[in-house]
Amino acid sequence: MILEWFIFAFNAIAPIIGLIGLGYILRQKNFFSASFPKEANKFAFHYCIGTMQFLNIYNLDSIHDIPVTVTIFVVIALSLLSVLGLIMGHICTDKHERIGVIAQTWMRSNSAVIGIPLATAIGGSAAAAVLTPLQAPAVIMYNSMSVIFLSIYNRNAESKIDGGRIVRSVFKNPLVKGLLLGILALAIREVLPVNELGHPVISLRYNLPFLYDILGSLSKVATPLALVALGGQFSFGAVKSLRREIITTTLGRLVAAPAIGFTLAYTASRMGFFAWEPALVAAFIAVFASPVSVSSAPMASEMNADDVLAGQLVVWTSLMGTVSLFVLIVLFQALSWL
Repeated sequence: MILEWFIFAFNAIAPIIGLIGLGYILRQKNFFSASFPKEANKFAFHYCIGTMQFLNIYNLDSIHDIPVTVTIFVVIALSLLSVLGLIMGHICTDKHERIGVIAQTWMRSNSAVIGIPLATAIGGSAAAAVLTPLQAPAVIMYNSMSVIFLSIYNRNAESKIDGGRIVRSVFKNPLVKGLLLGILALAIREVLPVNELGHPVISLRYNLPFLYDILGSLSKVATPLALVALGGQFSFGAVKSLRREIITTTLGRLVAAPAIGFTLAYTASRMGFFAWEPALVAAFIAVFASPVSVSSAPMASEMNADDVLAGQLVVWTSLMGTVSLFVLIVLFQALSWL
């Protein structure tokens, strides 16, 4: 059984490491130019990842599927992790442009790309049913807080914090735009009449299938393109100069964040806010314990923060996540939580 869970955890993370490795090898062999990874990163960030976020929300069955109590808890827990990440950023580095990258890594997991298949494999369709509607509030939280952190802590940041500039940055961000458009589309669908098949009378999927397929294609490209581009920019030489930030932040993402998240979640369940059941535990593993989101690297690059550190953290949290997820899954199995 233990070997099976290790194999599962490895298989969940290995595709990410494999695509990063492919990008690294191709760049070392000069298969593509030095400028290609940054251009691919830019395309993925502005067009593919935002489209993926839109479809993640748009494809929910109903806005009412979002569990209110669990959503409020997740927002509170992620807010706490954001504050702790910001504090650790100030402690771990004296480089202004690295603080926001560290802060976002503490609270921003890969719940969309790794989390859903991970939760489904652990807790079955019941876990997927819990996690999928949580994507909307969780991803909005991830992206809005990341934009705020990276707007304040970047290479061009002024000494005086401009609240208006930060708000504009949040709403101009392609990922946030995609999420807000998804919520708007979901809200409009709630008030539309349905046809005899139960489908809304106006729908991208059924009335404009060509457009839906284009969006779907861009969405599917998002993660693999971002990972290959990340590998093309990855440098082992950067590890030495970033060793302190990489070690402390990787431990924060994979050890401290899940420890804090699950402590709060178990306490909340004991207080009667929600039932402590395997499906919910599996969903929380995706939210609190998965590696940092792949999109954190292109976002850092586009917002002029330390994209080298952001890329290193994607690689190392994904690599070490194989071990941490294995330990967590076996532990929760032993506690009969899964």
